Amino acid sequence: MPEKLARQVSASPTHHDLGFLDFLSDSTESNADLQARLQRERKKAEKMEATREEEEEKAAAVKEVEEITEADLSPAEKAMIEAALSSAKKEAIKALATYRMADDNNRHGDLCKEWFGENYAALRRIAQTFEKMGSVPDSCIKKYDSGGNEKLTSGAAAGKIFAYTQKDGKYQGIFLVDKFFKLSPEDQKWCILHEMAHWVDRSILDWPASSTPADVRDWVADPARKSISDQNAYCYQYFASNGVFVKGV
Repeated sequence: MPEKLARQVSASPTHHDLGFLDFLSDSTESNADLQARLQRERKKAEKMEATREEEEEKAAAVKEVEEITEADLSPAEKAMIEAALSSAKKEAIKALATYRMADDNNRHGDLCKEWFGENYAALRRIAQTFEKMGSVPDSCIKKYDSGGNEKLTSGAAAGKIFAYTQKDGKYQGIFLVDKFFKLSPEDQKWCILHEMAHWVDRSILDWPASSTPADVRDWVADPARKSISDQNAYCYQYFASNGVFVKGV
């Protein structure tokens, strides 16, 4: 033991009460300081472990998605997709037409106050998005294989379709799960329209809102959310299904 440390230990009447870890620590560190330091080190180690686990989970999730492959479509499924996409495009074009009609007749006032406040930028963005949605290519609609269905149809995801773009752009498009083909033609249309918003603008997301138009309207009507209504795919679904750009059109 170094001479200085030996002198300090022998001079301390309480060093036997501090425990073995205290004895090995800096002789000038009190028991309270030591415990605080050990607690900080434990928290640091726990944080590092949590970060490591999170990174491993992310890597596993990416690997799972990359392993999902595209499945072949039957003639009946192709026909359903073509019909749903065609109907969804018509709804998007109709929504854009009502926007332009309102614009030509300077009738945006009531709509902007009701939905957007003074946020005309949001209104313009929605119109631009609908314009792009009217030209979504048929080739962007794909179907997950059985692996995709197993991973993406559990819990809250059941019965919905998904839009996913792999990082390298290899599978850019709207991907369907098997349950999509069991929906009614009307529901298939609105599902496709909803996903088209994601496809043309990756920054348009979903919030925890119901896909029921009336519920979406109430959700967006919250003053705290009016400014982000152009960023929610549920809103595009509602706008197109209710002709909100011009009342009575």
